[in-house]
Amino acid sequence: MNGKEQMPIQVEEDARSLMEEMDGDAELAAEMAQLFFRTAAEQIDGLRAGLAGNDLEQIVFKAHKCAGGACACGFERLAEQLARLEHEARGMDPVALAAAIEEIARIYDETREGVLAFLDEALWSDV
Repeated sequence: MNGKEQMPIQVEEDARSLMEEMDGDAELAAEMAQLFFRTAAEQIDGLRAGLAGNDLEQIVFKAHKCAGGACACGFERLAEQLARLEHEARGMDPVALAAAIEEIARIYDETREGVLAFLDEALWSDV
């Protein structure tokens, strides 16, 4: 996302929420975001692996684990989708489950790109 693109409103809210959680400290927010995004990428890979292996317990566990991190960072939309998957996975057919996981991956990508761009701008605004 370059400086000319408009950040989706929910992503901007997520970025501002993270900054609030970190008491406005952009460096701390950037560290927290990078840690979350690295860990969340592994969790999303785990969701896909659970789907491929027809392992609903893995899907539920990975969704729960990732939702907690998203919630701690203030990434509300991502946390909500992960929590929904955690609670509904056992009743979903494989096609719906795959679609839900890919929607989570899409939201993750959008959130990651937007939040990191927002934080990059916040870090350099004081220079």
